[in-house]
Amino acid sequence: MPLKIDDQDDRPPGSVVADRLAEETALAERARREGRLDEAENILVTSLYEAERLGAHETQPLAAAAAWELLGRVRVRSGAPDVAVSAFERAASARQRAGDVRGTGDVLLRIARTARRAGDHARCASALGDAEKAYDRSDHREGIGRVAAERARLAFEKGDLTGALRGFERVRELANERGDRLADADAANDLGNVLAATGDLSRAIDLYADAERIFDELGATDGLQDCRRNAARARAALDAVVSPEDSEPPPGATWAPRGKADTTPIEGDAVPSPTPEMATYLEALTETARLCGQAAASGSLDEALGIVLATTLRLLGADRGAVLEMQETGKLRFRTGLDASGATLGAEEMTVSRTITGSVAKTGRGLWVSDLRVDPQFAASSSIQEQGLAAAMAAPLRLPKEDADLLAQVDPKSSATLSRTGTLLGVLYVDSRRAKRFAETDFLLFDSVAAAAAQAIRTARLQHALRAEKATVEELNTKLSSTVRRQEQELVVARAERDRVRHELALRHDYTDIVWASPKMRDVLRLLDRVTETNLPVLIHGESGTGKELLARAIHRNGPRAKEPFVSVNCAAISGNLLESELFGHMRGAFTGAQEDRPGLFELADSGTLFLDEVGDMPLEMQSRLLRALQEGEIRRVGGKEIIQVDVRAIAATHRDLRDMTSKGEFREDLYYRLNVITVNVPPLRERRDDVGPLTYRILETIARGDNTDGEGGGTSLRLEKKALGELVRHDWPGNVRELENALRCLATFANDGVITHDATSRYLEQARSTGEGTEGGRLATADGSLRDIERLVIDERLRLHGWRQTETAKSLGIDRKTLYRKIKEYGLRPDKPTR
Repeated sequence: MPLKIDDQDDRPPGSVVADRLAEETALAERARREGRLDEAENILVTSLYEAERLGAHETQPLAAAAAWELLGRVRVRSGAPDVAVSAFERAASARQRAGDVRGTGDVLLRIARTARRAGDHARCASALGDAEKAYDRSDHREGIGRVAAERARLAFEKGDLTGALRGFERVRELANERGDRLADADAANDLGNVLAATGDLSRAIDLYADAERIFDELGATDGLQDCRRNAARARAALDAVVSPEDSEPPPGATWAPRGKADTTPIEGDAVPSPTPEMATYLEALTETARLCGQAAASGSLDEALGIVLATTLRLLGADRGAVLEMQETGKLRFRTGLDASGATLGAEEMTVSRTITGSVAKTGRGLWVSDLRVDPQFAASSSIQEQGLAAAMAAPLRLPKEDADLLAQVDPKSSATLSRTGTLLGVLYVDSRRAKRFAETDFLLFDSVAAAAAQAIRTARLQHALRAEKATVEELNTKLSSTVRRQEQELVVARAERDRVRHELALRHDYTDIVWASPKMRDVLRLLDRVTETNLPVLIHGESGTGKELLARAIHRNGPRAKEPFVSVNCAAISGNLLESELFGHMRGAFTGAQEDRPGLFELADSGTLFLDEVGDMPLEMQSRLLRALQEGEIRRVGGKEIIQVDVRAIAATHRDLRDMTSKGEFREDLYYRLNVITVNVPPLRERRDDVGPLTYRILETIARGDNTDGEGGGTSLRLEKKALGELVRHDWPGNVRELENALRCLATFANDGVITHDATSRYLEQARSTGEGTEGGRLATADGSLRDIERLVIDERLRLHGWRQTETAKSLGIDRKTLYRKIKEYGLRPDKPTR
């Protein structure tokens, strides 16, 4: 229910609002714990906006911070971390206003964790830097340690294993310095994960043991369970690893002449030709390949490998079989095993001959040993003796080059492995307790089954990669839809809030020309409302394209000089000599081309407002003349002797840091203080993303009505897809509102049936981000002119991007080739003459 103040309550209004907000926050927390996330979010959104309307964000910032932080936690649990970050940022701002430095650091750390889980590594790193500063100011050593741990986790996720190792080692040092054993155990557990990823399993297991001991002593159940799971995985991996480098048999033993032992490498021409008795084998192999292919196509690799092993054992009369997969480290790992009865065997139940499998993996050649007891190197093997083995065969699971290349393209895991091993995926292995069990004809069948197994692995991994990619796309689409839906809901609430704020804050003046929804722009309007009715000079500071002139016009329109002229001049667009004439006027004959007396802008703006845009770019010699005119209210035309009295209100604007320029002698200090009586800072669009939605709809309405300089576009009906709005909100807009407007005009030009699609918006913004300054993305950010000018610029840049290949260019623009050809002729575009 909305927050309301009881007229009978004697307490200060701020205390009442804080208490009511705390009550609503408690209700939302209860709903969150019970899993009613939508209800919790609705309670918080409604209460927060109502509380802000009553001024709680200023008078009771800690109550507002608690509510915003809970809203972020609800959104994280709802699967919308990108939207949650926005709520956490509001919480951090509120705690900062309250002077809660340590609490600000805690919320910033939560922002970093949420951004990392959302995959926004840049935002995570930025939040970590801010959190560390807050903890430094409050001398919170534990917080500094948590920041270090989060930095190490970020490095781990980005694949920077060296950075992660150093980071977690630093975390352990910090934990030991302050005697924080629990933090030390957490860091040891994380460090073990990093070492396991590098393949250093022995050290990882030692670290897990250290962490497990501390967790057990402290009674930290969650950490203890996680650590034990990690240790179990590491031990299983260590037990299952077979190293080809460590398994080379003594020289001459494996590849000895046939006379010493029946230990025969099979390669190339050494493979015997098929014999008639193998017909049944080949028939069975065909059926195996068919069943194996079906299982692999369904994505079930284990089922496919089970079919391979079962067929192999049945046809060859072997006792056991196993498939060993090649890892990224270049070592073999036990994948699956089977015995003659069909029972599945694990790595701990079946010890394969490392000598045989290691040799096959290293050389890439098949190997069969008909009697392991003949040669001393095999007879001395403890694993062979313990299991009573007498014969064994192994064959490489190798793919043709083209198949390996395809698999490497779509499966990152396989790509890392194949980049190290070429086309080798692993080894197929069988053994028997009967000597002389395998002959050369058996190996021909066995080698063919190995080829079928390699194809099964390839097919299953391709299917898995494609399904994973599809699932990822579906998940992203779901999250995007949820985000856009939330943004639309918040946009509606923000619009209503804006109207309520205007009414409740009793803004005395009309700002309907200024589109806004964000708290930062609300603060700007509050400031304007205070200074509008004065005659004091105003300095508006902000990046290019933020709408500084629009604010200047609002000050003039609502001020005491509203009925007098508003005159604007861009100081950066006119050279020094011409600027003097432009500002102060000139007499006939004062310079070449001065054929008549002409009043300057000061005279034209007399009794009104003179807007000096980009005043920071004014030459130094002109600054002294401007200062005199503002101080004395007197000017003299160029070439004239008469002193002319003028009365103007000066409003200046700049994107440059004038204070820094004064320290460098690039801007007059006395002029700076003359202009900088009241400063209005306009935030860039990337810092007020809540304004993107309202601005977008206002601009589209303007385009549809044809309210542009050349009258084009009248009567057009334009509509924006929901997903497209999400893309616009996430973009940083370095050119601010001007870039947004030009982007929408460009997208409207190529809209099909008046619909601006998500795909078109995504392509356009990706193009803008990739081209950067000096090309379409950078030039459109600040481009002026008509819709035709923008269209000509876009087409010219896109043609150059694609090397003037018109088919590709037309496809990227979403138009047909004939339309592109007509546009090229219409605008006179040429490869040797770029559009300026």
